[in-house]
Amino acid sequence: MMNTSLVRLAALNATRKPARTLLTAGMVVAAVALLIISMSWLDGIWGTMLGGSTDMIGHVEVAQSAWADNAGEPWNATSEPLVIEVCPVND
Repeated sequence: MMNTSLVRLAALNATRKPARTLLTAGMVVAAVALLIISMSWLDGIWGTMLGGSTDMIGHVEVAQSAWADNAGEPWNATSEPLVIEVCPVND
């Protein structure tokens, strides 16, 4: 019963000042539209950065375990690169 009176009160309040109701609804619509546009824009920026980095360094980067342990630290230029030899397997 209280729930019905609350809905009735909200309906009466919304219809009492239609200009205010339309202004509020319009601002909510504008805010949601702006949010969708900005999230799409950020998604495009992220995709461009990810595509550019994978084009430059490839999809997989192999590193020494010592470097992986210190991944949060800046790259140590004195460490030697890891060299992996790939040999064909003869059956």
